Amino acid sequence: GVELCKIIKDIPALKNIPIIFISGAVTSDERIETLESGGDDFLSKPFHPKELVLRVQKRLKSYAPEETTQLNVGNIKMNLGSRQCYLDNKEIPLTPKQFEILKLLIENKSQVVSRQDFMNEIWGHSDITPRNVDSQINYLKKKKEGFLGQITSVPGYGYRLDSSS
Repeated sequence: GVELCKIIKDIPALKNIPIIFISGAVTSDERIETLESGGDDFLSKPFHPKELVLRVQKRLKSYAPEETTQLNVGNIKMNLGSRQCYLDNKEIPLTPKQFEILKLLIENKSQVVSRQDFMNEIWGHSDITPRNVDSQINYLKKKKEGFLGQITSVPGYGYRLDSSS
């Protein structure tokens, strides 16, 4: 548990997740070790279930994950809250799928996103084919004329978003 806690706390996206240790260990050295590893609380066995619930509730109140509300690449800005996309401050009308595709490309800027990843992340089921991904990408490319960058096809695999800025 201590080693796993250290690993979790070293990952930027996970470091703020509260960790409560529950153990039959009662020595002060063991409790100190769990807290030094990044643990947020410690509960000794046996414990009352209500105590656990209260400790979890308290930790969750103070846990506020860092949420990204806007993504930027080149001259494109995506507002994730309003689900609007702008190119040079002019709104680009995107379908929900196109919005999610562009979001995934921006989140993975300069990295290849496979067609299978698009199918899993955007559609979440297998009722579509890689051709559906290709069609949506082509529609998206037409809508983003003037973008300072490009969506590049990686033949037989997927797509990559490259930006000149």
